[in-house]
Amino acid sequence: MAAETARRLDPQLAAIYHRQVIERGNDHTKAVCAVATALTTRLVAVLREERAYVIRDVDGTPVDPQEAKRIIAERYAVPAEIRAARRQPRSAQRMKGRPTGGVKSKASPPSPPADEAPEQDATWVLVEA
Repeated sequence: MAAETARRLDPQLAAIYHRQVIERGNDHTKAVCAVATALTTRLVAVLREERAYVIRDVDGTPVDPQEAKRIIAERYAVPAEIRAARRQPRSAQRMKGRPTGGVKSKASPPSPPADEAPEQDATWVLVEA
């Protein structure tokens, strides 16, 4: 949750998220985990050096929160089409074999309704074993 919020407020972390989703083709969760790793490294350094956390642009210049949000919106916004393409189906959908994101399931197609069932010969054949 902290990484999700941080990527929306810090241009350097937003750049990491953007690179993961756009260039590497990762889904949202994997990209946020990469941001969490970078955020953890930064927080350890901030605590070790006993200094304040400073929001900086990608080139290292300090920026105020409004400027940071503007930079993120201009440079690191992930287009909706790419976000939808990277979206992972819910685990319940994967386990039930339901079609997700336009991908056909390997399961057999559903039976047609009773009123639309094709006529079949009702003769049963008894096979002796």
